Amino acid sequence: MKRQRMTSAVVAVGAALAVIVTTSGTASAAKGTFVIGDTAVLTDPQDETCYPIEIKKGKTIYNRTDRSAKMYKDQDCTTYVFDIGRKGKTGQSSIDAKWSVKFRKSG
Repeated sequence: MKRQRMTSAVVAVGAALAVIVTTSGTASAAKGTFVIGDTAVLTDPQDETCYPIEIKKGKTIYNRTDRSAKMYKDQDCTTYVFDIGRKGKTGQSSIDAKWSVKFRKSG
């Protein structure tokens, strides 16, 4: 009887670990930094997460991640404007503005 309980406990622990292993690591993230001017504002951002950012007029935007950066002209990622491609593609703000950005794995 004691052996059966021990076996059941081992099976239960094994099943719990299997669930943890198969469900962890499902979130995907960009690798690299998103830079405004000379300041890194995001490092290894999560895919499909909305990040509010502030960009001053004349500042260059560098997307140094391995994902495309979707730029929005609001703080909650609702009004899409343009993409900044991955790895070093740049854009420049023509006004002081509060924007937001989401990163998306292409393909």
